Amino acid sequence: MPDVKEMLAKREALKAQAQEIINSAPNGLSAEQNDKFSAIKTDLQSVNNWLDANHVMQDFNAFKPSYNVPGSVNPTENVFASKDYEQAFRAYAVSGGRDVPSLLRSNQFHATNLSEGTGSAGGFVLPTTVEQQITQITAGDVAMRQLATVVPTTQDIAYPVESSIGAAGQVGETSTYTVNDPAIALKTLGAFKVAKSIDVTEELFNDYGQLIPWLTSNLGRAFAVKEDALFVTGAGSTTAPEGVATAALAGFTQTAVGAAAINFTNDLNMLVASLPSAYLNGASFLMNRSVKGYLRTLVNGNGIPFWPYDDPMLLGYPVALSDNMPALANDTKVILFGNFKRGVIIGDRQPGTVIKIDPYTGTKSGLITIAGNRRVDQRVLLPEAVRYLETGSAS
Repeated sequence: MPDVKEMLAKREALKAQAQEIINSAPNGLSAEQNDKFSAIKTDLQSVNNWLDANHVMQDFNAFKPSYNVPGSVNPTENVFASKDYEQAFRAYAVSGGRDVPSLLRSNQFHATNLSEGTGSAGGFVLPTTVEQQITQITAGDVAMRQLATVVPTTQDIAYPVESSIGAAGQVGETSTYTVNDPAIALKTLGAFKVAKSIDVTEELFNDYGQLIPWLTSNLGRAFAVKEDALFVTGAGSTTAPEGVATAALAGFTQTAVGAAAINFTNDLNMLVASLPSAYLNGASFLMNRSVKGYLRTLVNGNGIPFWPYDDPMLLGYPVALSDNMPALANDTKVILFGNFKRGVIIGDRQPGTVIKIDPYTGTKSGLITIAGNRRVDQRVLLPEAVRYLETGSAS
């Protein structure tokens, strides 16, 4: 059975092996090196899981009673309660916490050890029973992971991006060739951390068996909402995910001045027409749910909806929804249309959400810190594959 010291030494050795592989491949990992790196990563995750579990068990053991209860069969044993202790506790409970027998006082017994919450009478004597399921808040639409291409990464990846293809020309047999070079730029898919920590009481940590699965779900949903906002709007720079709305090219921009509105037959068809034919197969719309609701209300001169409620497709293309797309307003990119799978890439530096439990930092206040993070990045490799519809100005 390994001990903590052995596992810590093993972890450092694995990290050193991984670093040695990276240092030996400045131009990227070969297939063999990648296999070795993946195997080391798997072993390292197993070691980290063992250490995390060991920390949790240490914390569990720390919560067991450590006092000697008078009246037990063996006075040197640590037991949960003797008959005398049980009777003293009953007297305390019947009095509503006002009568603390000497037996309880001698064992440093306090009302706060058994109560949950506070009140004029010192709170409840016994903790409230906790239902093992929590009613969860909906995370909202997280569209970009479904639309874009998602790849795992182990390090930063530089993608050569063609910003112009150059133009060819027709020449005669003895004519000079047309000189028009293509333009290449680099976009780096890195890893930015999305993180959150939650403090829970020792009592909740012990009493609620489903706490860790629920917290994993809670953190995962919070990360999904945050990263989708970054994937949609982004920062358009190397300090954060780029954001598809930021990098997309103009499809159609209204010139009319007045209240924000969309002309169904003109604006939407012009947006679709702006996308190069090469990207139409697999293209889709992305918009806010409120904009979708607005489009459903538009009718022709005979009162017939342009977009019937029984038709899930808009102009023959699927519609994805994101709460991070803007509502209808002036001077706003309200709708995106394009082939997101070909144009947008998302890189996950590690699979899923990493959860770490810290039972030590908050021990003075009786709290345990549970922290999680996800490392991810997003780049728009083909801006021409996604176009936007921008509304006109108010005046």
